[in-house]
Amino acid sequence: GLGNQFLSNIREVDSILQVVRCFEDDDIVHVNGKVDPKSDIDVINLELIFCDLEQIEKRLDKLKKSKTKDPQVKVKEGAERSGLEKILDALMDGKPARSVDLPDHEKEAIQHLYLLTMKPVIYVANVTESDLADPDKNPHVQEVAKLASELKSGMVTISAQVEAELSELPLEERVEYLNSLDVAESGLGNLVKATYNLLGLRTYFTTGEQGNKSLDHYCRHDCTSSSRSYS
Repeated sequence: GLGNQFLSNIREVDSILQVVRCFEDDDIVHVNGKVDPKSDIDVINLELIFCDLEQIEKRLDKLKKSKTKDPQVKVKEGAERSGLEKILDALMDGKPARSVDLPDHEKEAIQHLYLLTMKPVIYVANVTESDLADPDKNPHVQEVAKLASELKSGMVTISAQVEAELSELPLEERVEYLNSLDVAESGLGNLVKATYNLLGLRTYFTTGEQGNKSLDHYCRHDCTSSSRSYS
């Protein structure tokens, strides 16, 4: 219900998680009157595409009017224009910006726009408690998995119902509850791992002086990616 305000709020995030309903329940009414994961995904993706189209068209118009004489700026603007024109073609075909294979200099040139469809996505298939142990039997989950593959995105299965119940249990009872569902780990745990893998993040736990020295050595000599996090 936030409209464009919502889109502006997510413009600077590193990735997007889209929760998709994959369960039937007559007591929980779907806004469209039926459970249709593909339609739900298409609606959101189309919204993001329209937003990127508007932004790119405005930016290209501004670049066309540019009168800069600085050779370095001209090169950068040329790379930006080339990258945006390629992405524009993809968006017009209903494809996200991340599906376009751009050379590094064009990627860098358009980075400041924070295009929504350029962000990596994980589709979160929300299932019932009974489907959590073997979600692949759920036809809605199968459909989401197929779409995620086509859209070059990640996918995780989770049960919001189970996660809500887990949050109310003492820690020692959570494992027992998961075992009763024939599940090794909570969906939220799997989602955290998938998000870390998507963004290339790692968390390091260190203790004592020796641990801090080891981390300091790693940071000075082996940190080649700014996408890692340390705590």
